[in-house]
Amino acid sequence: MKKSIIPILIILLFVLAGIVFSSKNRSRAAGEWVDINLLTIPTKAKQEKMAEYANRHVANFIALSKGSGRDGQDAAYELAAYQARIFGAEDAAEKIIFLDGAEINLADKLESETRGQEQALGSALMSVPKNESAAILEALNSARIANSMVFKYMVKNYQLSDADIAKHKAVVSAHLNLVGGYLAQSKTQFTAARLDKIQTLISEAEDFRKAGLNWEAYQKIDEAKNIIYGQLLFEK
Repeated sequence: MKKSIIPILIILLFVLAGIVFSSKNRSRAAGEWVDINLLTIPTKAKQEKMAEYANRHVANFIALSKGSGRDGQDAAYELAAYQARIFGAEDAAEKIIFLDGAEINLADKLESETRGQEQALGSALMSVPKNESAAILEALNSARIANSMVFKYMVKNYQLSDADIAKHKAVVSAHLNLVGGYLAQSKTQFTAARLDKIQTLISEAEDFRKAGLNWEAYQKIDEAKNIIYGQLLFEK
């Protein structure tokens, strides 16, 4: 129930927030809605279109957040639009796959895209001033939530063969690599206690991954990320 409410609330907020967006952004939002809902007919094509717009909005949001003299309204628009599109794409993917399991590649692609968005937003979090980091963190958390939703769906419903297990192990490995990259890039050292906790979580995640318990491994990595992202904010 809670999961299904998230995309609905985000989309409603995006629509209601239109009253504070500039006329330019209101026109963009209207044109985007028409493109997805009226000009794109097949349900799968609508999902792909939403994912495409999500990629575009998050890239624009990062550029605005890192640029000098950024427009706050434009950045707010791109963030709200990204959230609406990424959760819409995730929800649509699950519904399409439920009706036709052969479309599982939609989930595979969305997992990869949201993981890439998380990585890009994490890098942005390290480079922006502290007073600009709250919006970046909000976008980052949205990418993480969408990623966890789609990966959980994949593992719980479509981990039926050795090939499926191996595919999901590769996803877990990619997230482990993401954590390793953050540790290497962090400008200051973690406290001994935090570093020990992160390393313990990584070790537990690797043990679960080897056993084919990919969702359990993912959850351990998520705990490690919580510590790391908290450190990235603290060290600013």
